[in-house]
Amino acid sequence: MSSHMQPLPDTVFNDFASYRDLLDSLPTYVWMGDAEMNLVYSNKNLLAYTGQSEEEALGTGWIAALHPGELEHVLAFVEDAVINQKPRSVEFRLRRYDDEHFWMKAEVAPKFDGNGNASGYICVINNVDESYKAREADRRERQKFELAAEGSTDGLYHWPDVNSPNVWLSDRLWAVLGREPDAEFTFEDWANLVHPDDRDEYRKYVDHCVEQDVPFETNYRIRHVDGNYRWYRARAGYRRDAAGRCIQMAGSVQDVDDYHRLTAQLQREQ
Repeated sequence: MSSHMQPLPDTVFNDFASYRDLLDSLPTYVWMGDAEMNLVYSNKNLLAYTGQSEEEALGTGWIAALHPGELEHVLAFVEDAVINQKPRSVEFRLRRYDDEHFWMKAEVAPKFDGNGNASGYICVINNVDESYKAREADRRERQKFELAAEGSTDGLYHWPDVNSPNVWLSDRLWAVLGREPDAEFTFEDWANLVHPDDRDEYRKYVDHCVEQDVPFETNYRIRHVDGNYRWYRARAGYRRDAAGRCIQMAGSVQDVDDYHRLTAQLQREQ
């Protein structure tokens, strides 16, 4: 994974003494190492976080602050940055002074000499524990949803964040719509597929169910890729935050066109 950091020339390291006070004052964490990945500097903020003294961290001592499961992963990324002289970023777990581990993101920039030879690296690290765990929780929820979608005869959809436009559709729902799966699909894309005569009522119904916290179930027409409209029965459920605001929506869509047309025909005959 590339980052915005660029390889650093030796002049930065040769004049390191003038930068040390600045690096020690940064609110972020900084490591510097040589071509053999021995640590030559750790800023005070990072030493305070890990609980290591400078003597403990230098050389290969910094490895003790990594989660045991992250060692090979981190070393491979740093080595790749140094040998190939390309910036890299990596997420890993770092041990805090109280032996708790938290997820960090490191931006690794290689150091090179005037001849273009790899001679070390600088690593800027930030705590991303909350965002990483939130992403993992969302991924696990998505896996559960996708597993449920595989076993359902209905098309399923998931709007994971109602403040974001993107909506996830199951493969079966793409097939129901007669469309090829698309990486990006929004609530507006869906609303635009609704028959023009049903669209305003559909939007009002969605808003009403969300605001009143009532179950969503209604029939309306959706346009297929061939331009024809078919009747569907849509259901939805909601997830709310502590303040009662709707934050997620998920549900199913079932093709009921044949049933709807047959019912209409019977009503006309009666």
